Amino acid sequence: MACNRKRMSFTSGMLATGCLPTETDPTINILISFDSIQACPIEEDIVCIVPLLFKYNRMSGIPRSEARWFRQSEWYFENNRLPIEPEKMVRTFDVACDTNKAIEEAVDQLSFLSLRDKSRNLPWWEFILLRNKGKGESMLVLRVDHTIGGGFSMGKICATFLTNADGTPIENLMPASMRGSKNTIFKNQGIKKYWMVMRALLEVSWLPFSKSDHSTAFSKNSIGKNVERSYKQRTAFFEPIPLDYVKAIKNCAGVSLNDVLMTALSLAIYEYCRFYQCSELRRHGEKTLCRATMMYGFPSENDDVNSQINNAWSPLSVNLGIGLRNIEDRLAHMRTTTTRLKSTPLAHCQRFLQNSVVPFLPLFIMRKLAYKVTSKHSLIVTNVPGPHNKILLCNKPVSTCRATAFQMDPVITILSYDSQINITLVADSNFIPNLECFSKFFIKALVNLGDEMNISSPIQLKDSLKAEKIDIHIRDQ
Repeated sequence: MACNRKRMSFTSGMLATGCLPTETDPTINILISFDSIQACPIEEDIVCIVPLLFKYNRMSGIPRSEARWFRQSEWYFENNRLPIEPEKMVRTFDVACDTNKAIEEAVDQLSFLSLRDKSRNLPWWEFILLRNKGKGESMLVLRVDHTIGGGFSMGKICATFLTNADGTPIENLMPASMRGSKNTIFKNQGIKKYWMVMRALLEVSWLPFSKSDHSTAFSKNSIGKNVERSYKQRTAFFEPIPLDYVKAIKNCAGVSLNDVLMTALSLAIYEYCRFYQCSELRRHGEKTLCRATMMYGFPSENDDVNSQINNAWSPLSVNLGIGLRNIEDRLAHMRTTTTRLKSTPLAHCQRFLQNSVVPFLPLFIMRKLAYKVTSKHSLIVTNVPGPHNKILLCNKPVSTCRATAFQMDPVITILSYDSQINITLVADSNFIPNLECFSKFFIKALVNLGDEMNISSPIQLKDSLKAEKIDIHIRDQ
């Protein structure tokens, strides 16, 4: 097969260049679950899917470089000169898991193999089929290196082999409201528009030199220069949250769906810190700085097959306001923060700098800037759109869809499927000692938000908290 070079985007090149520490394995996992081993596809079914994904050059090519010391733009995807056997892209394991925790551990163990291992000499992705002989769910895991694409790209790739319940193809997982807001942001004319752009450029440029988050009980192991990383990621599945319940809170509070989830996250971190008697929280109170890097996506609107997974994104800094004790103030803070991100050109200016300025910097400066920004923030939050209704894989009904992302910082991934919101938390085992405990704090925070709005909480959320021995109090102190 002739060499067919496809130049990387800036973001993909940054990841392939190693602007994160070399031990970091930036991988996105799409977890597609089935009720039982009988309802799960067999390996031959998955092997038949593999050729469908090779139509994307990023899924059939391997990242290569020209070995220039500073030019990130010299990285590119090169098609394999030899045909790839589809069987090599699928691994199957028989497990016996009765609980979600056992499934989480199985996923973590099988994810330790780096997709960038040169001995593989394969594209940086694979399928892992977990056929569970226990009482828990079986699962198909699509592991993709972040170099190939982000959450939007994974949605497009999954739409290639998933179908609706009636067997028809899935057209688009992307809500119309998420397909660009540039015209709305830049509707201002004259000097006000230029002032907004200049202010946003200055704010984004200053981010690497801004203050680090306070070393709270939640983030003390992940903030700062001398962070001891185990490079062994652990995963926690949150209890599925009914979408209608979150929408009811949203409508009552007059905020967005994302505002409700981010407020619950802020409240959960606050209570996590109180539970561990955080001295930083007591010292700084409402001024406690705890920020999340929120991913702002730019979905591709190009009809070209390869451009459809070439989506852009910008990391934006969001102050979670964890020190605010009053729930109304916390909701108002989050609404103001997210509204500002949507109504100002911050994301577009971030995208301009990372695409048009940073590639011309020496590689060691690029790496230093990337590390400075990530090491100053406590966690990463990403929201990935999913199918609204039940879907099929190889004519087998899918019970649950989740997504996990592996990065330097703890990563919370939110994915909606079949009228439920599925949340996962992935963190280095040295960062958050009890991931399951934090997931309970989040669910309890969401229940408390509903109580404040006089909205009855779903039974499954309350039942999930009864099994937790920790006495969690989230009422205003």
